This record gives sequence, structure tokens and C-alpha cells, in this order.
Amino acid sequence: MEEVFNNNNSTTETSNGEVNPEIMEIDDGEGPSESETINNVEELFTPRIPRVPPLMRNHENNKGMFDPKVVSIGPYHHGKEELQLVEDIKPKVAKLFLQESGMDMDVDYSMILEKVVDERGVDDPRSYYDKRSTDKYSREQFANMMLLDGCFILAIIEDFFLCAANQESKYDDVKNHLGLLLWYSAHDDILYLLENQLPFQVLNLIMSLKFQEDEGMKSIIAFLKSVIFSDTGHILNKDEVIVSETDRKPFHLLQLARTKYLNLNLNQSLHEYSKPKSDVMEYFLSFGSATELKAKGVHFRPNRSLSLERIEFKSWCFFGRLELHPFLVDPPYKLFMSNMIAYEMVSCSRTEELVITSYIDFMQLLIDNQDDVKELRSKHILFNALGSDQEVANVFKEFTIFGTNVMLYDDVKQRIHVHYNSAAKTWMAEFINKYFSRPWTAIACASATCLLVLAFLQTYYTIVSSTKHK
Repeated sequence: MEEVFNNNNSTTETSNGEVNPEIMEIDDGEGPSESETINNVEELFTPRIPRVPPLMRNHENNKGMFDPKVVSIGPYHHGKEELQLVEDIKPKVAKLFLQESGMDMDVDYSMILEKVVDERGVDDPRSYYDKRSTDKYSREQFANMMLLDGCFILAIIEDFFLCAANQESKYDDVKNHLGLLLWYSAHDDILYLLENQLPFQVLNLIMSLKFQEDEGMKSIIAFLKSVIFSDTGHILNKDEVIVSETDRKPFHLLQLARTKYLNLNLNQSLHEYSKPKSDVMEYFLSFGSATELKAKGVHFRPNRSLSLERIEFKSWCFFGRLELHPFLVDPPYKLFMSNMIAYEMVSCSRTEELVITSYIDFMQLLIDNQDDVKELRSKHILFNALGSDQEVANVFKEFTIFGTNVMLYDDVKQRIHVHYNSAAKTWMAEFINKYFSRPWTAIACASATCLLVLAFLQTYYTIVSSTKHK
């Protein structure tokens, strides 16, 4: 097999603002050559599939959040001993996946080599990764890794739909060999982990060998929707749920999942932004957790929007209402969100793009203990598939936030802050909560009020009657 995936870089600006300088061999014998200088500069640019920064990886709350448990995808975790069982089965999985293409593996491989060799420059799959992680692989080894990993990802997705349709899967022997636990745990590794991603152009090339037109892409989109639609369980009519399309070409699956997740909505205008404030100190307002807000007369309700950006708060005379995006907390939730936060921290160039990070930061204000989880759960905002309410509270406590878009929820925080610190509203809320939160206390309060009124009326008429007699 020929060597593939040339590592030629040209001076081209990509859609995410990265620059791949062309390496020119110029050496006048005085100091480092220009090629060495450019190579040093090139290392400063963030790859499209970056590593998680040590500051995040080494934090005690993030232990195990960024490393694959079952299967390695790409070069970052390739060769780890604990992942070797699945690594050994990848050639068989690739053969099963490609068997319907009408060609054997060697022919498929040759076609991939030919097409990828033509994709030089900024689309070189090696350029997607940290350069130090790919240097140890020959081009042939790297190409083989891309082929096997790409086929494995697409096989997982194909098996997902075969099982969903109650059809016999050609991967049953593989699943029996690995065990269902490992096979289905691979879903988390290939979708949620930032360091376990494959250049999307490689998936496109492999899909072109098997599927007609955009059939393969439709399968990937449907697979991602099945994952992100877990937050729409409260909506009976799934036809109401739409995912806005975007023209931006994804670099990898996690980025595509994030894009779909942020574009999830319900056929309504979702982007209403508040007017920026001029006082920087206003951005650092804080308020109580969900149970504390409840005591201040704030009620919770799931909103009709599926957008993370659309959190609304309205305040009336004696109470307020906070409308939140309904969501499901299940075993992969922390894994998924931790890697989304890591992706935004590494890949986003503007604070306006830190949507998921800012959302988690906002929810951390509301969820402090199991009573907060219980309150949100009782209002059908939080759906707990993890275990106890305390476990859910611990998940939110353990998220590590390094920066947010302070403008995103500023207007909501301002309104909550005003309501929370209003003495009159607080007094009325505490009165209502104390005397009208339970039927018996409400009856007792009403009875006491009636007795007080009757006593007043009796006293009044007694005085009036004695006055007339005089």
C-alpha cells in the first residue's frame, strides 16, 4: 500500500480562523531557517481536534472525563493497553461495514488513498491533530488508523439503526465477542470525547464508498438527533421539534453534535438578546438556589423553547416565574457536558460562543443540593435518570467552569436579583409560603382571619348600638 495523507501545509485560512503556513525551505546559514521559524509559529495554532488543556484535565472534579474507556479514535489515545481489545476487532468491523460496497478491503483502501492524496493542504487529516501526536506514525500507519476508526464509528451508527428497527445486525458476532457492555459503551467514547474525534472529511470519504448521495450523512444526523432529543421527552408531539440547519461544515462529530444541540428549537424566534449593561459589576450578581428562590416567591416552569439561550424571568406583585429549558440528567450527561465545555474553552474564539459553558454556570447557581433538584424535578424541568437527587446535585457541583459569556443571561440575572432583594415582595412571598403553602395552614389562617373580622364587626356593632341607645 502506498503512503498517504500528505502533510503538506499551505498558507490558507480555514473557516474557524486557523492558519496553516506554507513551509518553505530557506536557510541562509545565519541562525534558524525560515522553515524552522514557521514550524515554531505553527505550533501556536489550536488544531481543529485539540487536546484538553492540562488545567482542565488535572482538576480533581474532571477525573476520567476526557479519556476513552473502551475504544480509541484518532492518535491521542491510540495504542493504550486497556483499549487493545476493541483495537484488535476493528479490522473485522471495517470489513463488515464495507462488505456491501461491492469491493474488497484492498480496493476500498486504494480508493481512500487516492481520494485523500488529492485532498492536500488545509484538509490534510494530520493537520487536525496536535502535531506531536502524529509524528510517530508513518503516512501509511496514519491512513490505516483513519480507515479503521472511521469504519468503526459508522458501524456503531449503522448497528444503532438496525437494532432500533428490530432487524438482525451483521455485527452480532462482534457484540458477542466484546460483550454488550463494551459495544454500547463505545457510543460514549466516539461521540462525547473531545480527544477521541475523527476528521469529518474522513467519514465523508468512507461513506461515499457505501452510500448513495447524502444517505450516510442523514444517518449521522439522525443518530445525533436521537442523542440530543433526550431533552425533549416532555414534548409529546416530536414533529414540533426542529433542528435548524447550518451551512458550516463540521470538523468532527462532537462539533456537529454541539451545533445541533444549540439549534434545537420549537418553530419560534429563539434569539432575543438583552441590551448590554455598562456597569461591569452588574455581571457578577448572584442569587439563591432554586429552593431559596422559591421561598422568595419565584416559581419554576418549563419553557416552550428548547434553546439553551432562552431562559426567561417575569416578576409580578407577589411572585416571579423563571422559565427554564427542560433537560435529562443521565449517566453520560456529565461526560458529554464536560467535553462540550472543554471544546468551547479550546476552540471558541469569542465569548459569545460559550453557550453551553454559560448555561451550566447558570444552572450551578440554581442547583446546590438535593432539595433544589427535587424542586426542579417536581416542576418537570429536570428529569432524573441518574439515581438520587443528591447524585444530580453532585454532578453540577463537579463541573469546572473557567470562563463564561457574562452577557448571555445578564438580563435574566438582573431581574431575578431585583426580585430577590425586594423587601415588599420578599415579605409577601414569605407570608404566602408560611400560611398558604399547605391546605391545613391555609384553612387555619383563613379561619383566624374570619374570627378576627367577626370580632371586629361584633365590637363595631356593639359600639354603634350603645351609641344609639344613648
